[in-house]
Amino acid sequence: QLLSSVFSVVSVSRRQASGATFLAPMLLVVAHLLLLSTALLGANGQQFQSEESGGDLVTGTISSLEFTGAQDLDNIYYFNDEDGGKIYRLVFCSTGGVPKDVIPIDIPVTVRFDKIVDGVMYSCSRPMTAEAQGLRHRRVLLGESITTPLEPRVLIYITTFCGYNKPAAATVEDVADMFFVGRNTLMKNRNIATYFRTCSYGKVNLYPSNVKILGPVQVPCNGTLKAPHPFSSGSAFSTNDCIVKDNLFKWHAWLDSWASEKYGVNANDYHHRILILPSYFAFSIPGCGGFVGASTTGKWTWFTSTAANAWGTGLMWWDGLDFGDLE
Repeated sequence: QLLSSVFSVVSVSRRQASGATFLAPMLLVVAHLLLLSTALLGANGQQFQSEESGGDLVTGTISSLEFTGAQDLDNIYYFNDEDGGKIYRLVFCSTGGVPKDVIPIDIPVTVRFDKIVDGVMYSCSRPMTAEAQGLRHRRVLLGESITTPLEPRVLIYITTFCGYNKPAAATVEDVADMFFVGRNTLMKNRNIATYFRTCSYGKVNLYPSNVKILGPVQVPCNGTLKAPHPFSSGSAFSTNDCIVKDNLFKWHAWLDSWASEKYGVNANDYHHRILILPSYFAFSIPGCGGFVGASTTGKWTWFTSTAANAWGTGLMWWDGLDFGDLE
């Protein structure tokens, strides 16, 4: 199904073996265009053992955060509790048999959880879907008709980080060139707009008027999100770890507030939100695992529909190490 998720980055670092396949943001988009751990780990990485087969039931939707190039990170799941209005990191154990391919993304599910600790929901049960929703999930995987935006709207944040002494990986002009010209990309005359148009056989078109590039802006060492926010882990965030306190997502949320206050930009107007990190950031900060790209699969669960965007939004993080390398 066309553009099923975030405008995603996947790549293998140039520092890795030369025989490795390098997939940058465009090629994961192409993959979505064409198709659309053994132990349960807690927030501290320790093994979690379920002590009982029962548990509470909660209904909502699941989002997946996927990493490319990361040495130690598997997919991370987040659960949006529709009734409670909170987002929890959702950790499954494989003992009861919860493989990735049976975890429904972006459709209503009921999850039986064992406990919630520090904003992390633990479950050893397979998420349950209504039969109709299960059929919809299969249609999403196999492809049916184009339901995602044919004129994507993209918001890009160019960032630096307090406590990380590296400059921004790109300028506004660099990003605009990568999207629409390709003068400075690693493979000359390759640009993102052309990938969209070519790989969708002309059905998906990216226009300059739909792309907003902001920054560079520095994310503070420590901060507090303004209310309302959905994170069960609280409003506080820091730049000293990627996963603890849901920092990756909170950086995006902080930037959304910054964009609103400084430029009057409503991040919900955009289908894809991209955070360009300084070079080697994800190789240097604890919890990042050395990813070169990370993205939500499907739509991020915290979203308010607007006149410009009734579809939803996906989030992406791109390490500046591979900025401009589209292949």
